[in-house]
Amino acid sequence: MTDMLKALSAFQPIVKKVIPKQSAIPILEHICVRKGKLIATDLSLTVVQTVEEKQEYLLPLNAVNKVLGTKPESLTVKVEKERVTLKFDKQNLSIPNKGVDNFPNIDNFPNIPSGRFRKAGKWNRHLIDLLKEQLPFISKDELKPSLLGVNMITLGNGEVELCATDGNSLRLIEGFQFGQEDISIMEIISPNIISFLDKYISKSIAVSRSNSHFRFTLENGLVVYWRIINKQFPDYRSVIPSNQNGKVVIYPLEIIPLLKSARAFVDSETKAIGISLKKDATEGQICSIPADGDNQHWDSPISFTEHLGPGIHIGFNLDYLIKILKALGDSEIIWEYKTEVTAGIFRSSEKPGVTELLMPIRRYD
Repeated sequence: MTDMLKALSAFQPIVKKVIPKQSAIPILEHICVRKGKLIATDLSLTVVQTVEEKQEYLLPLNAVNKVLGTKPESLTVKVEKERVTLKFDKQNLSIPNKGVDNFPNIDNFPNIPSGRFRKAGKWNRHLIDLLKEQLPFISKDELKPSLLGVNMITLGNGEVELCATDGNSLRLIEGFQFGQEDISIMEIISPNIISFLDKYISKSIAVSRSNSHFRFTLENGLVVYWRIINKQFPDYRSVIPSNQNGKVVIYPLEIIPLLKSARAFVDSETKAIGISLKKDATEGQICSIPADGDNQHWDSPISFTEHLGPGIHIGFNLDYLIKILKALGDSEIIWEYKTEVTAGIFRSSEKPGVTELLMPIRRYD
């Protein structure tokens, strides 16, 4: 197997997840071979692999996929002024030579040169798993760029806080021991780099950062650059209510099946349900909250293991409530409330250090 064939065979499965299939910038649909490196980028995530190659050229990913799909035993590349030819076994594939000048140059990224990077610690598998757990709580609204990732803050005692919110639900993880007190990080970590690390990191990875990028160095020599989200994450501490005056004990395996059955009856847009409990009562009612003009009404009894506090007549988005409960595991969950218009707090002994918040829906029924 030739050096280029070996390098592309290792590089192609990884960059398939990075290179956009149809980009508004067509040149990003290519692998760039330049200065002895294979480079692929979507401008947010850039993957770099060293290769023994002095020539410079672009390879469309779809062409690389086709060539490697034949499972060749050898591969060489011939670069001419107008064409680039891939010679594999006894076959040839000729493509236009578009040149590398218009491909984003990693050497010109702000602060990319290695001397300007500083250590950002070693990220282990447990940290990556915790980041992955936060993904369902990230906003998908492109108009809210500060919510499009997990906020990661290292504290002076070596701990890390991870928070994600879409504006309706929130999940905060506290007390995770990062174990590196001299490392300072306060950044929004995007889903694409979390998913990448989840797929390719088994133990730990060395991380460094500049003012604009994080750099991840994998064991196989692959280097990944991720562009930092330059936005301010909201002050999540200010929206977590204190001094709750009601507590409900929930066993999700008993409640979630009832909530799932309610999906057939709630409004398809609002997904609104109501929960009503009298003072200290464990037996209550769950019902659909109809939208304007909807004459259908569904209700069912609902039972909780324990309830201490005043009566509550509150509305929630059904899908968000199911997501909140499922993310806390199968063990006992504590739901704390204050009023019908303040956020509910959810915690579980199965997930110590995790606090989840769900904003209510105003009820008019």
